[in-house]
Amino acid sequence: PHVESYLRPVNSKPDRIQELDVMRGVALCGIFLVNMVDFSGSALRAGTFASRGTMIDQAVDLAIACFALTKFYLLFSFLFGVGFAVQMQRMEDTGRPFVRLYMQRLGVLLLIGIAHSILLWDGDILRLYAVAGVLLLMVRKLHTRVLLTIAAVITVAGAVYFSFVPLQSASTLMSPASISAYSSGTYVEVVMLRASERSIIDIQIPMVFVMFLLGLVVGREKIIANIRHYERFL
Repeated sequence: PHVESYLRPVNSKPDRIQELDVMRGVALCGIFLVNMVDFSGSALRAGTFASRGTMIDQAVDLAIACFALTKFYLLFSFLFGVGFAVQMQRMEDTGRPFVRLYMQRLGVLLLIGIAHSILLWDGDILRLYAVAGVLLLMVRKLHTRVLLTIAAVITVAGAVYFSFVPLQSASTLMSPASISAYSSGTYVEVVMLRASERSIIDIQIPMVFVMFLLGLVVGREKIIANIRHYERFL
């Protein structure tokens, strides 16, 4: 006898931008790839395994450093800005209070980020997104030219700053107490250490904010939603 199947393909919402979802997936995969080594233990940052593995391992490390390191988290930050613009336009079109709802979302994001960075992993980025998201709310109505100018000024200022104050490796910044806790301490000791070190202010916030601004501009201009109209520029 014929048995009717109740399995049906999942229909995506008609208002979703599929290109945006695909790019988010690629960015998340890249972020996971970059952080795989760090997931294996924070002691890596203390230099415990600074020279590890075979030539193949080192070649893979070099490839990740050249082609993936910082690239995907910046892409994801850019897409966050695009998503911000899309949500803002849709809520305003339907008369919903965008600022209040988005502030609530940023508050939840901040709480999740703090919990994640203390209880699970200190490489959390959600706290930075919450802080940069508040800044994005403050400038969301500015003209595109002004937004691009702000992004350019922050980028140039950062380049000038780091030309005089070079970044130090994390291994040189870790205190003996941190090295001891991460390498041989208990989970409770590591959690207590992270709680004492956590801050919502981070040196990465300016660059995250720059990518948010660029994403906001692209989202407002509906470039990704109408990507086929811009194929000749790609």
